[in-house]
Amino acid sequence: MTGVILALSLPGPAPWYVGFIASFVAIGIGKTIFGGVGMNLFNPAMVARVALLISFPLEMTMWTAPFGIEHGNMTGWPDFTTTFNWVFLGTLPFGQTIDSISMATPIDLIKTQLSQFHDIAETRADPRFAPLFDTASGTGWQWINLAYLIGGLALLKLRVIQWHIPVSLLGSLFLIALVFYLLNPDHYTPPDFQLFTRSPASSLISSRSLRVCFKKSF
Repeated sequence: MTGVILALSLPGPAPWYVGFIASFVAIGIGKTIFGGVGMNLFNPAMVARVALLISFPLEMTMWTAPFGIEHGNMTGWPDFTTTFNWVFLGTLPFGQTIDSISMATPIDLIKTQLSQFHDIAETRADPRFAPLFDTASGTGWQWINLAYLIGGLALLKLRVIQWHIPVSLLGSLFLIALVFYLLNPDHYTPPDFQLFTRSPASSLISSRSLRVCFKKSF
């Protein structure tokens, strides 16, 4: 289960050794050093992620652009061969650099634009950034969160997890986002944007949920 959470939190184009080191830190330090399964004080996968952010800040920001965003001579998602060359050979296509391929998430972009005195409506309407935003979320993020939501509902239906933690988290996020949005819609995103652009639905299959599933399976 630690491997699943860790894989979901790492950038796809990150070099292979980043995942190898992350696995060693997660199991060897995040879990084993505290006494093994069920004894760890912190989520082992997140311990590894923190260690990677400190040790490999560039590699941990190698997120590819959403489909349709152009970067020089390359448009849209990289194909399998290109991704393989990034991860295992360290070569980049078309003579580009890592900085020209990686990019911020929609929420990071909005934060940066607000610090430069551009409100949310202006940022979303900007032709440079418009492809990053869908009707209610960042482009593509709604499908990721819906997939998490379906998985969580399945776990609830099977009585693997309880509803209290995910409902409390999602409800709190919705209410807090709604209050701030009503106070100043020019500087705060609406609740649906927060719910579908971030990854709150993943709380439905959070480390606690996966741990319960693991214990019931064995």
